[in-house]
Amino acid sequence: MPPRARPTTYLTFFLIFLVAQFGIHATLLTMPYFWDEVGSTVPAAQSIGQVGMVHTPAVSLYVAGVWKLFGASEVSTRCGMLLLSALSLLGIFLLAIELCGSLKGAPAIVVAGLVALSPWFFGQSILAQTPILSTLCLAYGLWFYLTGRKLVAGVFAFAFLWVVASTLPGLGWNHVVPARPMDFLVVAGRRFVSLFLANFHFLATIGLWLALRSGRLNRSRWKAAGAAAGVYFLWLCFAAPVLDRDLVPVLPVFYTAAVVGYYSQASKWRLALPAALSAGFVVALWTATPWWPDALESSLAMSDFSDLQRMTAAYLEKNAHGQMVATAWPLSAELTRPDLGFVEHPQRVIGLPDLSVTCLNTVDPATVGIFVRYSRGWDPPGNLVPSSRAARWFARRYLGYQIPIDPDDIEHKLGLRMTAGWQKRGQWVEIYTR
Repeated sequence: MPPRARPTTYLTFFLIFLVAQFGIHATLLTMPYFWDEVGSTVPAAQSIGQVGMVHTPAVSLYVAGVWKLFGASEVSTRCGMLLLSALSLLGIFLLAIELCGSLKGAPAIVVAGLVALSPWFFGQSILAQTPILSTLCLAYGLWFYLTGRKLVAGVFAFAFLWVVASTLPGLGWNHVVPARPMDFLVVAGRRFVSLFLANFHFLATIGLWLALRSGRLNRSRWKAAGAAAGVYFLWLCFAAPVLDRDLVPVLPVFYTAAVVGYYSQASKWRLALPAALSAGFVVALWTATPWWPDALESSLAMSDFSDLQRMTAAYLEKNAHGQMVATAWPLSAELTRPDLGFVEHPQRVIGLPDLSVTCLNTVDPATVGIFVRYSRGWDPPGNLVPSSRAARWFARRYLGYQIPIDPDDIEHKLGLRMTAGWQKRGQWVEIYTR
């Protein structure tokens, strides 16, 4: 498709991507607000226009606009983000066309399909968070630049910087730059492993290596795209906290390079390799890494987590009877803010930063009538952290790992016993009362 294609052509592909996005996310449209949505973007969108508001993430402004048109709800938020992700996929598709050049066999469609199925992009497509908006800006910025419309490209480049920077004050600058020299190496190592190895990305890395060996990436258009993606990736190597979703804007260039590498091989491998990568993505959406906890937002486990949070909130609203509830964020916020949709009336809550032994020791047994312990990650059976002393030391030293609360600790420290609990595909909740 040429750069100056008719508007109806762009519209047709956009509608294809939109239908595909709604199709693969259909079961998630009513998912309650999840994790950082509770702590950042949704409250920021709710506070638009209030006196004293200093900072608002760019995606919160977009969500507030969606609510203005269609009403504030989880469904309108999910639909608004899917609309944005479909528009982003169109930009990724157009960028892939420019980067793939004369390659035959519809490689740009393959790239768009890989991005859509990527666990990171899949999860962010439904969540009101920054990565989809920043990916859209970077993809369109590069596309306009490569097609000679540099003024428009500059506008998108500025928008990309604003979208990324708008989230930083909310995090706090002291949490953006690692404090210790060794932390830089750890952050860079984690970024490298996440992008080039984890979630079956080693297959994409093989494609990247094949593309470099073929010489197809030596062209000027690839130098521009590679420079933009590379500079952003290098910046992330010096930024904390380390979240996989931060790497989503790099995926279009990375996957396109991988597809170029695949297509440089014999014809029988052109679809076999991307098909294997796609199958790996589907597996990653449904299963946890056997040896290390996965981020919930990069898998379908995020839906199970949110459903259990809503179930727990409803149970406590009915049965707490005014007792003080001690639990960790985000459940602590969901119980105290009816506008998030988990409870109708605010509950009495002692909010804890996490569910570690350290936090349990700060709880006064005389003030707490209920304690809620729940899974905060997709913890695989073969998790190396609790079973290996070396892994546990490294995780505590550099990854913020804390020794989790043992049920016996709750009984001995607070005098409470487990009276209710439920689980769903590896996620679980335990409620302790007197």
